[in-house]
Amino acid sequence: MSPGTSEAKEEKGRKCLIAREDGNMSTKDKRGCVRISISRGADFVVKGRAYRSSIENYCNSGAFIKTKERFSEGQDISMTMETPGEKRTGRITRIAHHGIGVEFN
Repeated sequence: MSPGTSEAKEEKGRKCLIAREDGNMSTKDKRGCVRISISRGADFVVKGRAYRSSIENYCNSGAFIKTKERFSEGQDISMTMETPGEKRTGRITRIAHHGIGVEFN
């Protein structure tokens, strides 16, 4: 594979495609998995306090949760996705104006 090919660029940057629920792929990204755009309810707990919000995108290694609450990078989080009731733990790795990025354990 030559360095100028899209495969080489994707491999070097650990980029992947984001899959939408309709099965189409969209923006490239730096995660090691395919991130699925969804809108699914989630309950999560940070520092012993419970919150309810929705997941904007999800994959085996992490998720982005829409929230206006204030959190800090590095905080531990546990969450339960509304459907299929999957429980995951992890830590907050990204803070955005409209939510938080979570990396699962």
